[in-house]
Amino acid sequence: MLAASKQRNMFQTASIAGGATIAVFLVVIVCVAVYIHLQRKQKETRARYSWCHFYYLSMVFSADSKCVIL
Repeated sequence: MLAASKQRNMFQTASIAGGATIAVFLVVIVCVAVYIHLQRKQKETRARYSWCHFYYLSMVFSADSKCVIL
């Protein structure tokens, strides 16, 4: 009887450890996905700023010279 109780306790511990491992793995995946998303967004923002800056520097300012980004 004691061996069955000890074995059940080991299975519970292994189950908790497995669940924790999966949780950590999922958190790492989510963090990497968020990092990649933010890097792409930052790169896109820099590209837009560079285009607008170049546009304004190269144009003669008039009423219709606007940098509109859709």
